[in-house]
Amino acid sequence: PLLQQLPELTHEALLAESLLARRSAARMSLPLIVVRAETDTAATAADLGQGLAVANLERAATNLTAAAARLGTRAQVLAVTLDYVLEDVSGDALAYRDGILALMERITRSLGALGFSRPVFLAGFDCGTHRITTGPALHGQWELSWNHGDHQLVFTAPSYAFAIDDTGRLTDAGRRAKAELSAEALLAVQSGAKWLCPTIQLAERAGNDIRLICEAADSLVIDPADPFGAGASAGFRLDGVTNDAKIKKVEIDPKDRRAVILRCTKRPEGAVEVAYAFGAAPNDGPYPANAGALRDAWGQGGLHRWALPARLTLTEGA
Repeated sequence: PLLQQLPELTHEALLAESLLARRSAARMSLPLIVVRAETDTAATAADLGQGLAVANLERAATNLTAAAARLGTRAQVLAVTLDYVLEDVSGDALAYRDGILALMERITRSLGALGFSRPVFLAGFDCGTHRITTGPALHGQWELSWNHGDHQLVFTAPSYAFAIDDTGRLTDAGRRAKAELSAEALLAVQSGAKWLCPTIQLAERAGNDIRLICEAADSLVIDPADPFGAGASAGFRLDGVTNDAKIKKVEIDPKDRRAVILRCTKRPEGAVEVAYAFGAAPNDGPYPANAGALRDAWGQGGLHRWALPARLTLTEGA
């Protein structure tokens, strides 16, 4: 009776529901979980870090400590989720990155002042919509994926794994699937493990072909079912090619299961860039136009850990 009941099932509420269901199934104690979703009209990530949403979050954290004291217990912060990408209209990928870094720093300091430990930040890697497939903020996420300072920022999944409606919003099924993967990621981090969606770090020439070096927690897989309709190229594309070279086959390197080989019709020439689940032609869904079929071997209840979008300059091999 001391806390307001949830008026709707947001992604964060569904995440809490998943955590409670798992504990119940394991016959474990059931904690009281408080969920907040804060929004404002910030037009840039920098504005978000100075706006009403973060101020309300700080007030909510203060109220949480007071509510816990009234209930005779102590509160802890399981995670802070971030969902702000396409809303940024700064037009600058690095400005987006720096704005999110500043936001995480402010939240970390505010929670620390209340006695909370450094939070886990959970974020989905936004792939855009049916119509939006590129832009500075989408680029800025890539910058954040490898440059987020000492903040514990965890990308739970690329958004192409979840169905969206014609307005670009998650469907009910998509929101539940996202919450389940967020729960898997959070539980992994809490146990001391690392949650890592396959991340392409380097594209280099290998004769007429291209070899992609990836960071991954498990062996890579090109999903034969292609559940998101990525096509024969599994979501990969070559940009800047001047001699009409094309990808004819995508396979996992048999000598290194954390590397991908793009078999090409001939040696790609020009200032070539390799894109994965990025900058695709618009479509009608039901998944974002930017999609792929690359994942690792992990699977749980029909869920998989899909690779993050990437765009890399092709370099000469060793």
